[in-house]
Amino acid sequence: MRSFKKLFILGVAGLALTACGGGDGNVVGETALTGALNSGQSEYDIQTKAARDRFEKDLAEALTASEAWLDNNRREAGVITTQSGLQYRVDKASPNPTGKSYEGDQAVTVHYEGRLTDGTIFDSSFDRGRPESLKPSDLIAGWQEALSLMQPGDEWTLFIPPALGYGTLGRGASIPKNAVLIFRVELR
Repeated sequence: MRSFKKLFILGVAGLALTACGGGDGNVVGETALTGALNSGQSEYDIQTKAARDRFEKDLAEALTASEAWLDNNRREAGVITTQSGLQYRVDKASPNPTGKSYEGDQAVTVHYEGRLTDGTIFDSSFDRGRPESLKPSDLIAGWQEALSLMQPGDEWTLFIPPALGYGTLGRGASIPKNAVLIFRVELR
C-alpha cells in the first residue's frame, strides 16, 4: 500500500509538471525509485545502503593512503619496522641501555606528542607541561609494543599503523578512521 501511495504521488507530481509545461513527463529519479520500490526495498533501505557503501569506500581509501604513507616511511633513514607493522626511530638512546624496561602493567611515565601525517597535533603532554603516568593496558597496541621495547631514558618516534592504533573507529573528531599515528615519546 505504501509503495502504491509513493508511486501515486510521483505520478501526480509528474502530471503536474507536464501540465505546467515543464519536464518531459518523467520525474527525476522516478525510474530508479520505482524499480527499487518494486523490488521490495524502502527508500530508507536504499539510502542506508548508499551511506554504508560511501562509508566503506572512504574507509578503504583512508587505509590505502595510510599503507602508502607507511610504505614510504619505512624507507626513511633509521626507521625500524617490527613484525606487527609498528615503525619506530630511535631519536635518543637511553644512557643506560641495559636498564630495566617496564614489566606487565606497571605504570610508566612518559612525555609525548601525538600527531597525524599532515602534522596536526591531537594530544601533547609537552603542551600541558608535565609528563603522564600511564598503564600500558590502557593504551593502544602500538604503544604497548613500543613500551615493551624501550628503556627508561629512550626517546623514540613511533609510526603506528591503523591496525595498532584506532583502526576503523578513529577517535572522535581529532583522529580520523584508519589514520597513521605519529608519536614522539620520551620514556622516563
